[in-house]
Amino acid sequence: MYFAMNPPRRCRFIFLFLIPLGVLIYPSSLFAADAPPAGEESPAAVSAKVISPKASSEDRLIPNFHSLGEIAHHTNIFRCANPVGNIADRLKGAEPTDADRQQAKAQMQHLYDLGVRTVVSLQRQEPPTAAQKKPEYSAVVLEKAAAKEVGLTYVAYSMSNKGKDALSLQYMPDATVFKLIESIGNDIVKRSETGGVAFHCKSGKDRTGLMAAYLRVKYQHWSADQAIAEMRQNGHVWQSFLKPGDSFSWHEEHLRTIAEQLASEPKG
Repeated sequence: MYFAMNPPRRCRFIFLFLIPLGVLIYPSSLFAADAPPAGEESPAAVSAKVISPKASSEDRLIPNFHSLGEIAHHTNIFRCANPVGNIADRLKGAEPTDADRQQAKAQMQHLYDLGVRTVVSLQRQEPPTAAQKKPEYSAVVLEKAAAKEVGLTYVAYSMSNKGKDALSLQYMPDATVFKLIESIGNDIVKRSETGGVAFHCKSGKDRTGLMAAYLRVKYQHWSADQAIAEMRQNGHVWQSFLKPGDSFSWHEEHLRTIAEQLASEPKG
């Protein structure tokens, strides 16, 4: 026992000599089997970028409202939540009163006053089934009517975050998502030539996040990781849209494929 706790000075010297020798023989890279290849980032590294506070809306009235800056030489493209979603949530599917309709009109008028002339909705447009939430559809109906009253063009691209139907991003093939998102993006950019465009889904986080990320990658040449970081900072609920064993939501996986497709296209 005494020898184990108090080895002779010569043994201690040999032991101290072997420690740095072991480091030389077994470099640290051998203990980092999970490290990504040079130039790539692990899912953990990407997640670490978005532990910053959620970005606040840039507008006092419209939730999750953000400018995308310059897109195709225009600075009038915005992302947001449904502009009248707060009213629909409060009603919980009940018929809106005249006061509710006037409030919806005022909020859409506010968008008009900001220079917006077209609203692009990424929400489902069909009446809900028994298993679906009515407030989201109520917000669609309320927004359509209010947009018409104030002179805003309302454009709809019906899609959903999850589910097994053809409109769901969960099971939609990458090629189909790319075609859909590209079509919407082209329409947004085209409409921005004659007036501001605000695109949104219900909360302006998930479907809207994917659309904004596509525009960032295509027109501002962001990397997929940069776009994913912004998606999460603006509220993308990625943990709710994970397939087993994945570190990225299916929205983010679609985006990665889209980014690869855009990178492979000839530069004009």
